[in-house]
Amino acid sequence: MAQSLILSVGADGRFAGMVVAELVRRGASVRGMVHKAENAGKVRARGVAEAVTGDLRDPKTLAAALKGVESAFYIAPAFLPDEAEVGIGFVTAAKDAGVCRIVFLFSYPILAALQDHLAKGPVENAILESGMEYTFLQPAIFFQNYAAAWPTVAQTGVFAEPYSAERPMTRVDYPDVVEVAAVALMEDRLGWVKKTNEMGVESIHYTNEAERASGFQN
Repeated sequence: MAQSLILSVGADGRFAGMVVAELVRRGASVRGMVHKAENAGKVRARGVAEAVTGDLRDPKTLAAALKGVESAFYIAPAFLPDEAEVGIGFVTAAKDAGVCRIVFLFSYPILAALQDHLAKGPVENAILESGMEYTFLQPAIFFQNYAAAWPTVAQTGVFAEPYSAERPMTRVDYPDVVEVAAVALMEDRLGWVKKTNEMGVESIHYTNEAERASGFQN
């Protein structure tokens, strides 16, 4: 795919910011969208071609942010009460602006008990019906989550997470997901129309994970 303008929503955020940096490293022309104008400088420092301020609930600012864009990376802000409506609005604006390709990152698995998980479904469906090329990235639990929990684990000797100890789960590294997102936005080798699910390594039980972690304490 020839180089084209790529929009990253939430370019000042933790994950989208890493995607921006990887796209720039690969030579992409990136427009970073931020919600607060004071964060634009942070995004420019990552090497974007342009940083714009936009509101996902404002069709006018969305249209301006999407003007001339061929590919878009979309990740919803956390815990929006109207996340489904906001996401559908972005998809509609992207289609109206002539965006050809969208990469949507959201959680795996989708848990019915969590409203922010359920809100991803309507957005996914809107993309499916949009006619745009798409990739859905659904990473498993990030290895980076260990960093926040590790001091407590080391102090107490307890590896506690809100899942069944007997349920096999998988983890994935942030940089691996970032790389796939960049490839999906810039290249054709993943294939289109394609859905990339359950990004992670081997599935293991938490009891086995705790056994492995104990080796780092000793």
